[in-house]
Amino acid sequence: MSTAVAADTGTPKGSGIRTGVVVAVVSAVGVAAACVFLLVRNSIVDDAYITLSYAKNLAFHLHWGLTPGHTANTATSPLNVLTQGLLTAILRRPIVALGALFVLSHMAMAYGLVRTSSRLRLPVWSALLGSALVLFNPLLNSAVGLEIALSGGLLALLLMAAVEARPVWFGILAGLVVLTRIDLAIVVLVLFLGFPRLRLAWWRIVVSALAVALPWWICSWILLGSAVPDTLLIKATLSAQQPQLAFAEGPLNMYRGFPAMAALSFLPAMLGFVALLVCLARWVRNRFGSGENRAWPGFAPVVLLGIGGVLHYAMYSLLNAPLFHWYYSWTIISLTYLLALSLGALAAKTQQPVRFRAWAVPGVVVALVAAAQVGYDVQHGIPWQQGAYNGNAGTPAEYAAVGIGIKPLVGNHPVRSPGEVGTIAYFCECELLDELSDRGIAVSILRRQEQTRGPIVRALLDLNFHFLDKNLEPTPVDYEIAYRKTRPENVPNWPVTGPAWIGNGYDALVPAR
Repeated sequence: MSTAVAADTGTPKGSGIRTGVVVAVVSAVGVAAACVFLLVRNSIVDDAYITLSYAKNLAFHLHWGLTPGHTANTATSPLNVLTQGLLTAILRRPIVALGALFVLSHMAMAYGLVRTSSRLRLPVWSALLGSALVLFNPLLNSAVGLEIALSGGLLALLLMAAVEARPVWFGILAGLVVLTRIDLAIVVLVLFLGFPRLRLAWWRIVVSALAVALPWWICSWILLGSAVPDTLLIKATLSAQQPQLAFAEGPLNMYRGFPAMAALSFLPAMLGFVALLVCLARWVRNRFGSGENRAWPGFAPVVLLGIGGVLHYAMYSLLNAPLFHWYYSWTIISLTYLLALSLGALAAKTQQPVRFRAWAVPGVVVALVAAAQVGYDVQHGIPWQQGAYNGNAGTPAEYAAVGIGIKPLVGNHPVRSPGEVGTIAYFCECELLDELSDRGIAVSILRRQEQTRGPIVRALLDLNFHFLDKNLEPTPVDYEIAYRKTRPENVPNWPVTGPAWIGNGYDALVPAR
């Protein structure tokens, strides 16, 4: 797929597409996003309820934590919590606020891609196709409520700022991206370092990015005890407990268990990777060969975004990150954008009928993939009762029943979670504790990490947790929610249904041991 788009010849930074077309595309994506959210609203994954609990506590109590009375710093995406918290404070209903953020994020995604396609003189359908392939992706929709949609929208806007060579806006959006997920800094750096027009304005980018991100990091470092969320520390312990190459082989294992879902979810990224290889081969030919096409500079940010997505996957594979299915989202999103815009570039190369099939065939194939995604999403249930991929030991409705059920039984007594804390904590609004809600447990994990890590890692941990009270101890609990494979007698219990590798069981409320 060619990078042969019109060279950047100093055209205005604004969009060449009529305003009415932009409004129509963004509005259409917004309506479609609202429909998708209504479809999946009952299937919100357990970790997304952690964000919802943070947002609800922030909106109603100005409290930063998963459970009442316990300050924590385990929200992986501070910006996701802040935006959901703001919308919850306005709308007063956390799920409605989540839906609003989901829709707005996808509208931002469409706007960024439309502006990008206009700047590169690509057909507007390439932006619409990229938006659709992300919006209808069943794996991404199995993580609604997490920072997937928000980061996807910000990455599209970041790409727009890069293509339009707007250094201040690029810096502002870069700051927002790393506040959404700090690991996305690798994508930002690839775009920044790989595109000369951005490097030339490096100080404007750095200053504007720090102006956005630094205030939060300082406040979090001093007031919450760590600049980087504690989840980075907690997830590192999980990585050590899984087989080598577990993350790298994750998509293949998903295909074995959920073949249709995995194929439709990863196929756009795989095709995007093929497009990336073609773009890189063309760059090599232009750079070192006798090729006459010198249009690479205009399309370079799109290719660099795809490279950033691949490097994100490579980084997580080297770290053998825990197998959370949404960790593949940013590779999927980046390569999907590259795929759609590459098809647009191929179509823009020539409008002559003799070359029609060169772009129509792959374009139709990708459009059929998007249509198949819609078909899969609909057949999975109206509305969904659980995600197309579900790795939790219970469904959202079952965990909600546990939370509602234990609330009058435990009162103000602390309760140990069964290991999946989000949904139960959200519906219980009680003192449900584990390493994500009890800072004392996080401190004990920190102590173990400091004993086993090398001097460089220990120095980084000391710096990050400089203001944390290291004397905190885990809070004693009076009850615990224990998972049982068979139904226990004489104690309150609720059935839970897990995937095949977990099986079915019961969550029982028992006295703490």
